[in-house]
Amino acid sequence: MGPTSRFIADPRTAGFGALPTPGDQRTMVGSEGSLGLRISLDPRTVAEHGLAGEGDDIFAGVGADEFFEELAVNFRAVSAGLGIASEAAGAERPGTLEYLPFLNTYLARFGGHCWPHPSTENPYERVSVVIEPSDGASVVYEPAARKSTTNQPVNLLCLELSIANQESTAVHLNKVTLSFSAPPSVPEAVIPVPTNWWPPGGSGVHIPPGETAVWNFLREGFENDTVVLPSPAPGSLTLSLFFDGFSSPWTVTRTLAPHKNLVSDDSYLYPARFDDLRPGEFWNTSSDTHGTGAQGSQLFAYDMNVVAYDTSKGQLNRLLPVTDGSKNEHYRVWGKKIRAMADGTVAQFLDGVGANYFPGTGNAAGPWQEPPWDNPAKAWADKVGAGNHFYIRHGSEVVLYAHMQKGTLNPNLLKLNAPVKAGDYLGLAGNAGSASEPHLHIHAINGTEAESGPLRPLLFHDIFTVDPSLLSLPNTAGPWARV
Repeated sequence: MGPTSRFIADPRTAGFGALPTPGDQRTMVGSEGSLGLRISLDPRTVAEHGLAGEGDDIFAGVGADEFFEELAVNFRAVSAGLGIASEAAGAERPGTLEYLPFLNTYLARFGGHCWPHPSTENPYERVSVVIEPSDGASVVYEPAARKSTTNQPVNLLCLELSIANQESTAVHLNKVTLSFSAPPSVPEAVIPVPTNWWPPGGSGVHIPPGETAVWNFLREGFENDTVVLPSPAPGSLTLSLFFDGFSSPWTVTRTLAPHKNLVSDDSYLYPARFDDLRPGEFWNTSSDTHGTGAQGSQLFAYDMNVVAYDTSKGQLNRLLPVTDGSKNEHYRVWGKKIRAMADGTVAQFLDGVGANYFPGTGNAAGPWQEPPWDNPAKAWADKVGAGNHFYIRHGSEVVLYAHMQKGTLNPNLLKLNAPVKAGDYLGLAGNAGSASEPHLHIHAINGTEAESGPLRPLLFHDIFTVDPSLLSLPNTAGPWARV
């Protein structure tokens, strides 16, 4: 398990953007007739695309026809791919639940979402839900690495739900359940949603009319909502949302599929190389351990450090011999070369943040909290919680490489849209930003910009893994499984 990275403890940390306030709405209409959707957009999108008009018709601007025709084209492409006939052909209106995931993935680029028009088929008519992570009509899970050659693999399911309420009254979520098709037999997962759901003391998932709320799995303190599925996994899940005052739950069934990162080999290279390690050292990380992050963005994240067998302690240790962890250079991971996991382009970066002052104490105090980053707007714009970092676009995903040492970032990459090749040197592992000790933090979202999109699993290839408890230390030979 890696060190705790307190990305969720301070509004200056990476990954903390709230959903844009649902703004302008319009019934989506294309040349083939009404598509039966309501659309909400970030007001910034309205301005940037020239959608703002006069009076009540805020979509009468010069860019409106082009923008909404593009949406209509996307809808028609999705319909064709699913074999759904258009209304103009006299066919029955397509089921909303079939096309919403596709269009919401597209709309996420504009800080928006869509939900069914009241006349569109929907169990609650005016409550709609977008499920992430999804790939088309399937909900996707993370195929986790095996603990050893003799252990069966498992699959990790973590969800983020965007719930749009177009009812005339508020709705309040009180429970979520997931049931799975057989075979194999998997028990139903029941996740209570307290009235003061996260953050503690909050109002819970209380959604006023015309607004949207995000609910996601938690991994905080003693709560871990991750559903561990066997391999092979069930073919589908049924998601049920229970709301106060409704006699039955909102329910939908989706196929389940393993996630594939849209890069070479459907997965990433490890962000480091074996030949950068000292003799006897290994990289150490774990799935299903990282804190939640904003809207669940870090449920598939990794905190990575380096360990080796310590003869004086008789166990694996992340510290160098005869050190106590009070200095950053005491940690084996400090100064390790971090490398790009796939080809891509630079989406955002920051260099110039000094190392934190109190490693190993749980105190993340450091220069990242001082001028100029004591200004919240500046802190958020720079994503200073990630310390010295790169956000790199890899295909349709953006990956954060965080907490590197000041002044060590690759100078050839310190410009937006700089091309990156798999294996390129990025910087040296450090302890800058919202971190309690030296380590590398990585996580992925679906999108094109930093921290603007839903969570995605991170998969690796060309590595060997083992649960350290299965090794007969100090002998590190054992049942290593190839990934």
